[in-house]
Amino acid sequence: MDTKSISGSAKYLKLGVMFLFAVLVLIFLSSQALALTTLDVTTGGSGYNSIQDAVDAAPITTDTVLIRVAQGHYNEYVEINNATSITVEGGWNNAFTERSDNSKTTVVSSFQISNSTATVDDFTAYGSDFNAFYLENSNMILRNIRAVNSYYNGNGPGIFAYDNKSLAVYDSVIAYNAGNTTFYLDGPISEIAGGGGGGIYVSGGEVLLKDTSIHDNQIAGAATLSTTIDIPVNPGIGGGLYLDDTTTTIDSSWIYGNGAQNGKYGGIYSNNSNLNIINSMIYKNYATKYSVGGLYYSFSSGKHGLSIINSTFANNFAEKDINGGIKIHESASTTDTIKIRNNVIWGNWEDTTTAPFFQASDLNIDKDSTATTPIMDISYNDIGRSTGMSFTGIGNISADPLYVDAVNNDYHLATGSPAIDTAD
Repeated sequence: MDTKSISGSAKYLKLGVMFLFAVLVLIFLSSQALALTTLDVTTGGSGYNSIQDAVDAAPITTDTVLIRVAQGHYNEYVEINNATSITVEGGWNNAFTERSDNSKTTVVSSFQISNSTATVDDFTAYGSDFNAFYLENSNMILRNIRAVNSYYNGNGPGIFAYDNKSLAVYDSVIAYNAGNTTFYLDGPISEIAGGGGGGIYVSGGEVLLKDTSIHDNQIAGAATLSTTIDIPVNPGIGGGLYLDDTTTTIDSSWIYGNGAQNGKYGGIYSNNSNLNIINSMIYKNYATKYSVGGLYYSFSSGKHGLSIINSTFANNFAEKDINGGIKIHESASTTDTIKIRNNVIWGNWEDTTTAPFFQASDLNIDKDSTATTPIMDISYNDIGRSTGMSFTGIGNISADPLYVDAVNNDYHLATGSPAIDTAD
């Protein structure tokens, strides 16, 4: 064998060794990146006896952590801070061999999560005197959760989300939560703020609500209660949802039966946000004082957009001359966009202070005199009574859609409905 052949073989051997070393380094780094710590929590048996004990024991600032929680009732306010990547799963049996997808089987009082990347799966947060879920400055996934029966004197008794990077809620129920701010005073009052978001309060970040039901939540306004007066000072805002400075998508979800007692905006309040509503039902929400039953959407600064597609607004109700169904108010100087297509917006009502006192009120669009007129695409809808700014579109009708049984919340279209086959 000549010297040239030996030299070439050595070269390839060296390259092979270098390649093998690189592969081993990658495997090592991958194993470090995917390092997983699993901890188990049970009400009896091996493992930790409380979720908080497991959280405190886990290396949450460095590793990926999975906490498996056996079915049971845990009277805990679970706090998670500065977690790199943590998942808390409920529904496990005590042997941790099987897991139920029934979120009612694993119950806590509250989760309070900040500065973390976290997933909470298969839990009920029940009966808290705080927010059922308090989420701040985090990347969050809530899957198959129930936030129910929490009562808190403030914002978001169901879910309070502040300045999160992202929040995704899947297959969940947020229901029967109540926020209230009431003061008993006999003297003058300078300012009292009502709460916001009986079901969900969001300020900042991106939000997805998918296959989720938000119902029968309430937010109540502040009032003075004295020997001589009982008047609202600042109303509660957004019985179902309060959205401010967010990009929110509501997809295939149900928002119903939410109320603003002594307050504004029964179903959804959205301010300075991008809001997309798709394939969803918004019905029987109410505001007992002032404003809007179903959806109030406001532009006041920045450039934003509203899109409502393939959805139904029905039987929402408001008092005091505003709007039962949808009200859109433009006060910004930027050019915003409104897209409303393939919807049924019918059967919403308002109680007025003048005759006829009780009338249809489905869609209202208005703007301040100094605001820029928004770009509007409003087409292929069945809209009852609309007021405010005029709009042009194609394929719109105004005819009773013939709901199957609106009294019992069946808003499918009956045979012969004029709205059938009218979408684009």
